[in-house]
Amino acid sequence: MVWFCLVYGGWRGYYQALVEPWTGYPSPLDEAVRAGRARILEPGETQHTEVTAVLYDGVDHVTTLNPDGTVC
Repeated sequence: MVWFCLVYGGWRGYYQALVEPWTGYPSPLDEAVRAGRARILEPGETQHTEVTAVLYDGVDHVTTLNPDGTVC
């Protein structure tokens, strides 16, 4: 599962598209735990993921974001 968030200039004038790994829903953790939809790690257990971040400067608008990170 992933969490997708868009910011349209509301934080310091930046426009952002964020995708991050998510292990439960809804987003308030206590609600996810109560609903049985939160990932709980047992002692000594691990979970791994990989996240890649790409920053762009001088881009006026984005029509397409390609898997290789290029924008059109």
